[in-house]
Amino acid sequence: MALNIDTRKTALLIMDCENDLVHPDGKIGSAMGYVAMIEKAGTLQHIRTVLDAARTAGLPVIYIKIALDRLKPEDFPKRGAFFLGLPGLAGAALQPGSWGAEIHNDIKPAPGEPVLGKAVVSAFARSELARHLAERGISDLILTGVATNMVVESTAREAVDRGYSVITVEDGVATFSDAVHQASLDTLRMLGDVAPAGQVAAAIAG
Repeated sequence: MALNIDTRKTALLIMDCENDLVHPDGKIGSAMGYVAMIEKAGTLQHIRTVLDAARTAGLPVIYIKIALDRLKPEDFPKRGAFFLGLPGLAGAALQPGSWGAEIHNDIKPAPGEPVLGKAVVSAFARSELARHLAERGISDLILTGVATNMVVESTAREAVDRGYSVITVEDGVATFSDAVHQASLDTLRMLGDVAPAGQVAAAIAG
């Protein structure tokens, strides 16, 4: 599959890669199984491959972080294992200003690259993402981050509904199991292009 990327209209999103989610010492990633899969697949290294290509080509790079402090207790969904655990999570992890809430050092933001908070799943939820994209004339999004079946798939679905085209970096996203990861990628292929980091980086470079 040939992958065409218009660098004038494309932005790279790096989503939910805080230490608490992707670092072995984080409060969430190991417990939920993310870290094992990230290390097995080399997810952060693949994100770095695309990130380096994006920076070289001058693509906007936008980081998305979970900002649970944007939610009041009454705003938390009342069903679903993930959502039922959010109130306790909000008091234990991803605290603003903490190491756990920082982006992993291997893919940390460069000066001037925006870091936007969102709550809870989609990168568009309670965030300034749509405004940032509109200001830059962006029509295409390259998606990376954790977890495949949560923020990545949710963002892809909402992006498509908003009229954006999406490319998912298949080895630059991860979740808690291969089976769930692959099932989510099958959905993402219905919504846009799915390609490995090397191919995406080459397409960015032209």
